[in-house]
Amino acid sequence: MRISGYFENNIEVLFLALVICINCIRVVLSLGETTAILYGLYLLCLIFLIAKYKNSFQRVLNTDGTVRKFMLFIILILIYASFSLLWIPSDAVFSIYLKFVLSFGISIWTVAMPIEKIKRTLNSIIVINVVYALILILFPNIADKALGSGLNYLNATLPLGLALTMTLIKSLNAISKKGGRVIMSVLWIAISALYFVALVGFMARGVLLFPPIISLLIFLFMKNGRRYVTWLLVPLFLGVLYLFFIYYLENAHDYATSRMLNLLESTEEEDRWELWSKALSEIKNRLWFIVGGGIEAFRYDSATHFYPHNIFIQIIGEYGLLGIIISAMTLWHVSKGFIQSRILANQMHESDVFYCVTGAFAYYTLTFCKSFSLYDGLPLFIMIAFCLSVFGKFRKLNRMLPTDSKFFNT
Repeated sequence: MRISGYFENNIEVLFLALVICINCIRVVLSLGETTAILYGLYLLCLIFLIAKYKNSFQRVLNTDGTVRKFMLFIILILIYASFSLLWIPSDAVFSIYLKFVLSFGISIWTVAMPIEKIKRTLNSIIVINVVYALILILFPNIADKALGSGLNYLNATLPLGLALTMTLIKSLNAISKKGGRVIMSVLWIAISALYFVALVGFMARGVLLFPPIISLLIFLFMKNGRRYVTWLLVPLFLGVLYLFFIYYLENAHDYATSRMLNLLESTEEEDRWELWSKALSEIKNRLWFIVGGGIEAFRYDSATHFYPHNIFIQIIGEYGLLGIIISAMTLWHVSKGFIQSRILANQMHESDVFYCVTGAFAYYTLTFCKSFSLYDGLPLFIMIAFCLSVFGKFRKLNRMLPTDSKFFNT
């Protein structure tokens, strides 16, 4: 009875974790086509979020001007996407449009989640990926079968990279802050090693490069009050990464290691440069940076006939000034919220969730700048909403403090 009550109280947490980790399920079950399953999960997740947070969401809208601004521009983008269906008619585009609406709906409602529920969602993602990594390591043929059924290796590794980013951040935060527990840091390092071993079997590079870079940069911004710990941990962290890199070179596929080494030596031969150049030329020549080409314009109404593999290029090209404004707003508010709130986060013992949502946002932003379409962006949208929620709660808490005790000016 107690277990069933726990799941009932956290049903939205479970569904959020599942939609973020849907590709884990696709790999394990070797599902090639999951559109119906994905849309069903999206819809159920949205329903549970609305049922749980309809009152809280209204309070957030009434008190948080930042959320209201995002809400306005999201509505404008969806309206423009609706109108663009008139000149980009296609059954496939309508399906993408439906996914886009559900994605924004889910991300909007997650803003109302309390920090404790956000923390549970992040921990659920870590647990799901531990099981996923163990399956990949113990049964390597499962991954081969899934990739053979048409699943892209980038999709298969995306949730593992997210979990790796968060566990690396947790390990550094646990050992660096005052009163931090070494045992917890060792646990997070062990889980990170498990993820890394699972990732070695794939061709992906970003999921191996982004997590350590992001976690190290965030660690350097941590206000733990013990600077000597920082100087001790940085070289130790880099040393451990070097050992993992040697392991990767010795155990990964030859093609994967050659691609990684080529990337580290030079980026000039990367095919993304040519794709981005063509997309930017299209934006400039057709003035899409003003009005935008509409939903999936790059795929169905351009010379490239392919999405540009960069979420900022895509949202600007397809939504014009609206895309520019919402991109700038996102980067500004997340950066500002992180810089302002990091000291208060440590004081309130919520540093783990604070740094993890920031790291998750950075991971998905970097990943979507090199791969994936805007319309696959629900995980990124959720992390943006988590950042707005966590940072907003810290702003509210800071305003409640006496003037001489405030951590930052609002």
